[in-house]
Amino acid sequence: MYEQIRQIIETRVLRNSGSLRTISFPVYLEGREFDQPTGSNWAVMFISESSNLKDEFNSDLTEGNLVSGSIRFKLYSPHGSGSKAIRGMADELNGFLNYSSGNEGISGVTGNLQLRNGNLTPVSDDDDGYLQYNLDYIFNYYT
Repeated sequence: MYEQIRQIIETRVLRNSGSLRTISFPVYLEGREFDQPTGSNWAVMFISESSNLKDEFNSDLTEGNLVSGSIRFKLYSPHGSGSKAIRGMADELNGFLNYSSGNEGISGVTGNLQLRNGNLTPVSDDDDGYLQYNLDYIFNYYT
């Protein structure tokens, strides 16, 4: 189930084996090596599954499963550029992630991933020369 969630999220954000989907900045995935850009906007995406719940009080865990979790984008913009660039990055992601639902037509994926509205939070005014914000989405995955 967790692998299916990862596949849906990565496909929704990254299209065609890694090429970005109408995003003007690179998005890197947690746990994978990348060369940090210098002097430009970029983001790192983290996926956290938080629980496996029954969707009804008396339901069997093998049927009607619900996995909740969150997706965090750490958004970076060069220090001194102001929050406008970060907010623009968040708007780009919100354009196709806010209140989205589906399984992206991935073969073998049996559930449906639903995302809620993103929440943008400032983290640091100067993180090694970058302004940093977190953009968090809560999701539910239903099978």
